Amino acid sequence: MISLFFYLSGNFRLFIIKNGATRKYHLPPHTYSLHYDPNGQYLLEYLPCKRIRILRILFPCRCFEKLMERSDIISEIDPCLEDPGIINRIKSITPSLRLVINQILDHAGNGTAEYFFFLARIFDLLNHIYSENDKAIDISVTPSDRLHVGKAQNIFINNMADPPALNDLASRVGVSSAKLKQIFPKVCGMPPYAYLRKLRMEKAMDLIRNGKMNITEIAYDIGYNSISHFSKVFAGYFGIKPSQVRSLCSVKR
Repeated sequence: MISLFFYLSGNFRLFIIKNGATRKYHLPPHTYSLHYDPNGQYLLEYLPCKRIRILRILFPCRCFEKLMERSDIISEIDPCLEDPGIINRIKSITPSLRLVINQILDHAGNGTAEYFFFLARIFDLLNHIYSENDKAIDISVTPSDRLHVGKAQNIFINNMADPPALNDLASRVGVSSAKLKQIFPKVCGMPPYAYLRKLRMEKAMDLIRNGKMNITEIAYDIGYNSISHFSKVFAGYFGIKPSQVRSLCSVKR
């Protein structure tokens, strides 16, 4: 089977075991990966008492190969059938992928209609993976680099509404601003403040779908003083306005 993992929240480490040897992969949130695992010899490790969300989709190898036969991914699959491991490395979850993932997670039900709904959404995911040339994350960074970036991530998470400037952020992490700008994309697949925007947009989407705060309150809560600017950034990120998401959620409820 080919496993398609979407790491939605929480930090993970993947251990793939073969012939007594263990390969370790750091898997940051908001990323996805493909890997081949013939005998179930893998372990996904995460910190306890943290919010963990994963979406995993399984494909028979030859079925996946047929579906993606025109993609560059296929050139990486065959060697992995003999040597299990990460396929196509680790990539960032783009806004278009996130929209489809949310549709899958929000849908409930069973039966023929639901089967075709999920089948269509899975094809949507494969289409985006095939067509979007998002940047691969460098998994060769040092443990020290990951530690520094992890500290920066936590600072962003805990200070989303009032984040520090780059120089202050780097000082609090313990590296120079130039070093932080260099290593942050290697771990997270994007620059520091693009990551902050991602955090803000993901939290905004969760709050809108939750329905307990109005759009203005949500904008202020994540650090936007201008509602129009927030709406513009949100629409640019997700392809839909905050008010439209609220309307769709209200109809669903």
